[in-house]
Order: sequence, then C-alpha cells, then structure tokens
Amino acid sequence: MSRTTALCALLLLAALACAGESDPGELRAARLEQQLLASCSCHPKKIAGLPLEREIREAIAAGIASGDDDGTILWSVLQSHGTALLSAGIEDVEQRARAAVALVPLCLFLGAAALLLQLRR
Repeated sequence: MSRTTALCALLLLAALACAGESDPGELRAARLEQQLLASCSCHPKKIAGLPLEREIREAIAAGIASGDDDGTILWSVLQSHGTALLSAGIEDVEQRARAAVALVPLCLFLGAAALLLQLRR
C-alpha cells in the first residue's frame, strides 16, 4: 500500500470517528429547524437571533424527547409559532428591501460618475 493510500485511509477513518461523536438528537433538531424554515418561504433561513429562538428550540427538543415523528413536531411548532415565524420573515425581507433602496442613489451617482469619466477621455 502506498503512503498516499495509507494517508487517505487514515483521514477517512478519522473523519468517520469524528462523525460518530455527534448527538443524533442535535442533528435531528438541526434538520427539523431547516425543514421548519423551508416551510416558511420568506423567512431569513435561521432560527438564531429571532425573538422566539428559545421557545422554538425548546418545542423541537420536547417533541424529540417525547418520541414524536418529524411531521408531528413540525406541525406542533408551526401551530404555536407559525405566525411569529412568518412575521420575522416579513420583517427580514423589509429590512433587506430598505437596505437595497438606500443603495440605489449611491449606485446611480457612481454610475453617472463613471460615465462622465469615460466621456472626458
């Protein structure tokens, strides 16, 4: 066996060993968060930083602890926090739109300045 092959095998074993250390509950909770956010189409795509972050994560953890399936957990969280999730998504879209609108005058000014520089040449 060549050194390269042995090194690749060692790296693969190390990666598999590290992957086995993660908590299946945490991985499932993260997957559920992603599914929850994907169902709220205009959402900022993350739970972290939302005003109800703790409540959503507690609801997901409680569903996992009670042995509920993914669909039941998602439905429960959407029923209790769905309106707040959608509101947070709308607020995020509004903030992004305001930031984009604020850049329009700057872009117009820079475009006009570039045009004037080209015309002077």
